[in-house]
Amino acid sequence: MLAFAFAAALVAGVLSGLAPALRASRASVVEALGGTTPVVGRTLGHRRLASVFQAVQVGLTVVLLAGTGLMVNSFVRMMRSDPGFDVEKLVYFELSLSPKAYPGKAEQDAFFDQLVEGARVLPGVRAAAVGTPPPVGSGGTFVPEGGETASERPPLLTLHYVESGYFGVTGILLKAGRGFGPEDSPAGPPVAVIDEAAARRFWPGQGALGRRFRYSPYVPWITVVGVAGHVKTQDFASDAGSAAAYLPLTQEKSAPYRCLLVRTAGNPSPVLASVRAQIRALDPRQAVTRAGAVADLYDEPLVAPRFVLVLMSLFAVLALVTAAVGLYALLSYSVNQRRQEIGIRMALGADPAQVRRLVVRDALAPVAAGLASGIIGALWLTRFIGSLLYQVRPHDPATYAAVVLVLLGVAAIAAFIPARRATRVAPLEALRVP
Repeated sequence: MLAFAFAAALVAGVLSGLAPALRASRASVVEALGGTTPVVGRTLGHRRLASVFQAVQVGLTVVLLAGTGLMVNSFVRMMRSDPGFDVEKLVYFELSLSPKAYPGKAEQDAFFDQLVEGARVLPGVRAAAVGTPPPVGSGGTFVPEGGETASERPPLLTLHYVESGYFGVTGILLKAGRGFGPEDSPAGPPVAVIDEAAARRFWPGQGALGRRFRYSPYVPWITVVGVAGHVKTQDFASDAGSAAAYLPLTQEKSAPYRCLLVRTAGNPSPVLASVRAQIRALDPRQAVTRAGAVADLYDEPLVAPRFVLVLMSLFAVLALVTAAVGLYALLSYSVNQRRQEIGIRMALGADPAQVRRLVVRDALAPVAAGLASGIIGALWLTRFIGSLLYQVRPHDPATYAAVVLVLLGVAAIAAFIPARRATRVAPLEALRVP
């Protein structure tokens, strides 16, 4: 899309200067030296050729503006999208414990228990728990009990390994059932909390509580004990088909890689420093793999689209300005070449409003042709960027309506000065033959 934006802006610029260049290349040396006026047929031919170039330029501008408008609309929707939980004042610390220092689950649990208890009493901390950050998780496949022999490939599932306080810290709401508690011990039956997307997809209208599934053929069947609200993933484009499951850390045999989540009362920066200091106090050799604000995890996928959008917007503005300048030049040339015609019309009684309508009609002809061809081209080309759009259809009517209004407004502004100049033509001066 970015390559097309550059090409469209380049072609639009070339077309804006092509018509004057062709007129100059066809000019008669004798007429130029003699100061004679070109014949009517040649002038009319030049105007028609310039109108064709202007229509093509407007058409390319429509395509570029439509693509940019769709991307802007999509990006705004991404920025305003509700992640499904409160991301503000929530920070994370990823840690991967050394297998030599913490060889077993008991040692791993002891370290993280001390870390959580210490973090909860730090200044500026409201709550703390262990679990993967909501938009991040490991992958698996969702196979509901009774559907393991289905012929189609099982859908992907995002797995989150969490402790009992996870839902309270993140703010992810439990819509049905319960969270995790002391009863979910290693000796107890495997349990999980799934999100609404998984419940609706695999047990629509039936209720998911008590149902069983597994994410691998090598694990036992897991019973659903709760249903949580859906949390958006980092991949906005594929979020509509995503499903998630939350598994209790207490039932994992080993979990050296975990994440501490901390809900702060105010500015999270001091908390980031104090938690790092606490980790060093517990184990000076333990490094923090990664730390930061959970909100930044949602901003990361927007960096590349934001850059592309800025470039596309620059090309779109360039094409729009070029189209406006080209239309202004075309109308100025038309008014200058039709001075005698305008003078005759005004001498015969034409009022300024009629003359302005004549000039505006000359402006609308290439603009209308360019709008029609550009919309057809945009409807065909924008279907190729459908996978890049979020909650926006490639044929979004509002976007195309905005493009049409913008170009009509630009055309009106470009036609204003030539139209006003045409009404100021003095009939006697215009009829004077040099």
